Amino acid sequence: MNMYEHLVGKRIKLLSMPNDPNPIPVGSEGVIEMVGSEFEGSTQIFVKWDNGSNLILLGGVDHWQVIPLEDEVIDEGLK
Repeated sequence: MNMYEHLVGKRIKLLSMPNDPNPIPVGSEGVIEMVGSEFEGSTQIFVKWDNGSNLILLGGVDHWQVIPLEDEVIDEGLK
């Protein structure tokens, strides 16, 4: 199992896309639809963005945070 597979169906917020010359705006939200194959050493993460974009994320390159559902607690390992 890919280290990102557990994120499929999760709602996320974009924090940064440092290597994309035309990134979607920081703070954009969307839902992870699928985790694809490796591309140039990074996992492709397909997102349905609320703004209609279909720009993919690259695991290990782009930064995002999972938005928890109202009744969900996300344990980020902080103690």
